Amino acid sequence: MVAIMCITLGAVSQPYQYSTQTTGGAPTPISPTSPDALGLQAPSVTSSQQAPTPQEKSQGLIKVDQQMAYSAPSGLGATATSPTYAKMIVPPGGTGTAPNSLYISYAPQTVASCNLYANLPMWLQTSSSGDIWFYEWYPNGMLDTNYAGNAYVPGWYKRWFLADVPGWHILQYYCNGWSNYAYIYVYGQSGGYWVNPTPNPEPTPYPIPPVNPDKLKCEQNPWCSWVNGRCLCEGLIPSTNPEKQSCEQKPYCSWVNGKCLCTGLNPPATDWLGLGNLK
Repeated sequence: MVAIMCITLGAVSQPYQYSTQTTGGAPTPISPTSPDALGLQAPSVTSSQQAPTPQEKSQGLIKVDQQMAYSAPSGLGATATSPTYAKMIVPPGGTGTAPNSLYISYAPQTVASCNLYANLPMWLQTSSSGDIWFYEWYPNGMLDTNYAGNAYVPGWYKRWFLADVPGWHILQYYCNGWSNYAYIYVYGQSGGYWVNPTPNPEPTPYPIPPVNPDKLKCEQNPWCSWVNGRCLCEGLIPSTNPEKQSCEQKPYCSWVNGKCLCTGLNPPATDWLGLGNLK
């Protein structure tokens, strides 16, 4: 096994911005050291199109063997074993080692990077069986704690990381003892807050009726009005038309589309039906 550079944190002052508040009865972790204090530089993006399968999503924690964890594709093996990216950063105190190991992308890599919304595999090597609590510190110092599952036997397990916020993420787990820290830098356009990978528009508070193109066209004409599903127009005759005024003075007549339409018996001077003068 490739030798891993060990860095103890006893000589490094702990930042106060990282939360240690847990939920669900999870063990309380020690606040991690910031990447700046460790002098970590964001590595090149790990080129990966990997994503959890539906079965892995349902399981959460997957039992694997050591060979899978160390199976880095051609060209990435040197990165995974590089002293720059394979730092074994452990909680302060003790012997400078951790009973459990956590690797990102490929063992023994513990420092990696990816683009926003990418998925990276994480490899957990537990020294004993027991419940696994997983911890993730976000760039703003917030701590997300969740129960990852039960390791029925000691050995290798797989879990997935989702890059949901730009910036540095710090990861650790507990299984009858702490693991080392893993550091992941997420490249993105904005940092420090969550970005929804599948945004949905806000629902409309009330339904918007469809636009009737005929009504819209009708109302664009200043001489027309939309009445009972029909466009009724006065034509290009101004409202001072004496013929229109005379028509509207008759209780049985209306001015429509430039004509005087009357109901009942029309006066002898008006023969709309062509029946001759009615006496």
